[in-house]
Amino acid sequence: KALKRFSTDADLWFYLARVHYLQSELKMAEQAPRKALERQSDHADAHLQLGLIYEAQQEFTKALMNYERAIELNRQQRRTHTLPLLNVGQLLAVAAG
Repeated sequence: KALKRFSTDADLWFYLARVHYLQSELKMAEQAPRKALERQSDHADAHLQLGLIYEAQQEFTKALMNYERAIELNRQQRRTHTLPLLNVGQLLAVAAG
């Protein structure tokens, strides 16, 4: 109901992605951050969430690209979120190991 009323709100789409991701509904989770990014292309958290989803699907190149974009956007927006950095480090450690 909220999405119908506020369908242009990128944050709502991001939070919907989180819910689907946490419920292991990866295909549904993948669609929601894309909707968020259609509405706000510089939504760093949507890129981070998309990276988490791709990593869970073992699409590591796509995951890394989204993590890197989240890091870049966080820097541009002067946000101090470190989670994308942690995700990149873990993904690279797995790939190297």
